[in-house]
Amino acid sequence: MNDGETLLRHQRFRQFLSSFQENGENIYHSRIKGLLSKTSLSLQQPHTTNDYFRLVVDLNHIRDFDPALCFKLQMEPSSCIPTFELALNEEIQRMDSKYFDMNTSSRNFIGLTGNAMHHISPRFLQSCHIGKIVCVEGIITSCSSICQRLLSSIHYCEATKKFLKVEYLNNNSSENFFINPIPVEDSEGNILDFEFGLSDFVDTQKIVLQDLPEKSPVGQLPRSVECILECDLCDTIKPGDRVKVYGIYRVLSIPGQSNRKQSVAKLALIVNNIDKIKGYISPLNDISVKDGVLIHQLSQCPNIFDILSNSVAPSIYGHDIVKKALLLLMLGGVEKKFEDTFTKIRGNINILLIGDPSTAKSQFLRFVLNTSPLAISANARSSSGVGLTAAVVSDSSTNERTLQAGAMVLADGGIVCIDELDKMTDVERVHMHEVMEQQTFSVFKAGIAVSLNARCSVLAACNPIYGKYDRSISIQRNIQLPDSLLSRFDLVFVLTDDNDSLLDREIATHVLSSHKYFHDSLKQELLKDELNSTLFSLKKDYADEISYSDAENIIKNQRILIHPFLEMISQKYVQLRNQFMNVNSQRKTYAPITPRTLESLIRLSAALAKLHLRDEILEQDVEMIFNIFDSSLDYLNCGMKRQQMMTLSELPSKKKKKDSSNKNNNNNNITPPNFDYVSYLRNHLIRKTQSGSIPLHEFKQFILGQTPKMVEEDVLDLTLQQFHEQGFCVLSPDMNNVHTIYRFS
Repeated sequence: MNDGETLLRHQRFRQFLSSFQENGENIYHSRIKGLLSKTSLSLQQPHTTNDYFRLVVDLNHIRDFDPALCFKLQMEPSSCIPTFELALNEEIQRMDSKYFDMNTSSRNFIGLTGNAMHHISPRFLQSCHIGKIVCVEGIITSCSSICQRLLSSIHYCEATKKFLKVEYLNNNSSENFFINPIPVEDSEGNILDFEFGLSDFVDTQKIVLQDLPEKSPVGQLPRSVECILECDLCDTIKPGDRVKVYGIYRVLSIPGQSNRKQSVAKLALIVNNIDKIKGYISPLNDISVKDGVLIHQLSQCPNIFDILSNSVAPSIYGHDIVKKALLLLMLGGVEKKFEDTFTKIRGNINILLIGDPSTAKSQFLRFVLNTSPLAISANARSSSGVGLTAAVVSDSSTNERTLQAGAMVLADGGIVCIDELDKMTDVERVHMHEVMEQQTFSVFKAGIAVSLNARCSVLAACNPIYGKYDRSISIQRNIQLPDSLLSRFDLVFVLTDDNDSLLDREIATHVLSSHKYFHDSLKQELLKDELNSTLFSLKKDYADEISYSDAENIIKNQRILIHPFLEMISQKYVQLRNQFMNVNSQRKTYAPITPRTLESLIRLSAALAKLHLRDEILEQDVEMIFNIFDSSLDYLNCGMKRQQMMTLSELPSKKKKKDSSNKNNNNNNITPPNFDYVSYLRNHLIRKTQSGSIPLHEFKQFILGQTPKMVEEDVLDLTLQQFHEQGFCVLSPDMNNVHTIYRFS
């Protein structure tokens, strides 16, 4: 490029900075004035530095001002950006002649934003983009520590008593990209001493930008690109952040290989500006006004929850409650922040699926993975705790410590599907505790101290450690998970493979019908007819059209007012906790009911209200959520209904009344506290039936005749009936004999 063309571009850049207006305001002139005012204030305060200033310029504004200039800027940034920055310095000098006298170390930069010609992901970076401005969209997976790069070095020669200054090429230069060697002697062979204190350095940092998980092709590994940050851009982002990076895609030199012939070059993105993306890229922008109206109308359907839950994993037969729970998980609750105490309550919903092999756990995970806008899959068998959260690793080329994000950090704002959770060790599972409740992960290792956002829902599946779920022991013993982790799951479901001929026949019919070619289309037509009939039956009048902003506000509604039914939720929670605490004193097979359960109920109710696009939780929402929660407990607590739990919880009070009338009797007839009567009855039943069946009345007489008396007769009858329903023992049709099926050591 000749000097005349450079001078012309320089003049056009100065005209743009001084004269471009938007809505009648010279926006860049105002931003430069803001810089000067901040600089004057910082000079009045001690121990403050203001060495860098980056003026962010919108490419759309340059395109409106001079399309040819915008084109040249993006095609030849190595020559245009220094000219643009020179014009900026001259404009600052014109507005304040003393600025550079007071800020001798100040460096001013031009940052680009807006619609670039090449807006791509790391996967589509090619050789044709080398030397041009590109906008790359992705997620940060790794960040190195900040180091320093030489701008100019000062060397002193003892023999000649002179100083030598050496300039080094910056990353924006279009000249030879090989690294300049640091001189150790001058042209005459005299030794040079490196004066570090007089040399100029600049901060630099390396990051790795990877394809967004939701935009990566299915079955292909995500691609990544190395990015280099300098000066004020360093330490502005961290792993897990979703960003748009503007920069020059160019060839880098490799230390120690400047004189070697290479057929493969190392490429990197020299970053010019960074725009953060809030959350994941939502498909909301693709929703038309017509679709927005349809969504609004569907949200008013009274049975929309049932209709949508029927569409969850349609290839799986049954498990309607589990499907409704998964729908609530994908909807999510509402995060609440308390500014006065700087605390927050998570809005993401966590669900755990426990069950025998071949009970469709992995299929549920696969459906959520393929349906949610942002979902990441992880297998606990092949993943470590730091692999799920974040790890500090050493760079093989520079031996620097870098921070790499794990699955939960990468899924910030989405869902993590974890299979085989029981295969992780206790030490590895501890890493999940902070993420599941606080929605962050803190790293304090190898000199790195950072807190990463991991605001994701967790859908996990695990198998019983003995292969098949044992209904006679607690859930903790079945899966070897501590209460501290179980309490972080809002809903826990146990899926068992029961021997039921009727259910087996229905499952077989459903599986066979799914292989017929017309099954999917037929089901879709039935669902479409149901939706149309529901819409037609609505009596409420809707506007023919609504604005896009209204549709966006409706769909992204986040204000949930739960005050009208806080008392209702509170009363039900207290009742539930009292019942299960009473039952748990007799039988230790239940999941913990803690204050986290109350927050779970609120989150689930908020998710259901969001489905109807309401800004408040109604009584019917609370009732539906408690039905789902009760069903979850039915799955979990060995098939025992909550009404039966209530019966058992009332038994101790009856016993106390009976004992109060005979309190002067022998004190030996007192049941020990925290007595596990289920294990007591199971062990005696196994011993008595070693040789075969025995009369039922003989066994009951033996149990009730023990001293001290451990179990009341009504509790004994109920427990034996449960043993029969669970397949542990068999009661004869005439209820005269009993024998066990399983033998335990």
